[in-house]
Amino acid sequence: MSMMHEVSAGIILFYIGRKGREYLLIRSGKGKLWLFPKGIIEKGENLHDAAKREVAEEIGVRSFLTVPGFKRVSRYVYTKKGKLVSKIATFFLGRLKSKSIRLSWEHEDYSFVSIDELDKKEHKFAYKFIKEADRFLNRNKLKNKN
Repeated sequence: MSMMHEVSAGIILFYIGRKGREYLLIRSGKGKLWLFPKGIIEKGENLHDAAKREVAEEIGVRSFLTVPGFKRVSRYVYTKKGKLVSKIATFFLGRLKSKSIRLSWEHEDYSFVSIDELDKKEHKFAYKFIKEADRFLNRNKLKNKN
């Protein structure tokens, strides 16, 4: 059986407010997994452009601050319509200017979680990436201040 290949990109988004740093997670109607805005790269796009387009499409946000120097790649295999798909997903990091979100039809819920509220079971896919993003932000002196 031949394997299909997909390349997608997304952005781990955070907001800094009264409660400190909180990460945005969105949940699709299909998988019930808490994830980040991400999607498949379209013809002519680079990873970063695709990630920004997906943020605009999935949560209605066009303006945020990209945090330079952070890039994480996830490789995994899943089944789509009975076929195996080898997927490479690249995630960047961005800071939201507000918590104003407008979910697309693809998603049914969103949540902002602090590092302390992160649950290994409930947020299993996002857990490792948020932990890495938080360590990166702390190391690079982007503390919980405005």
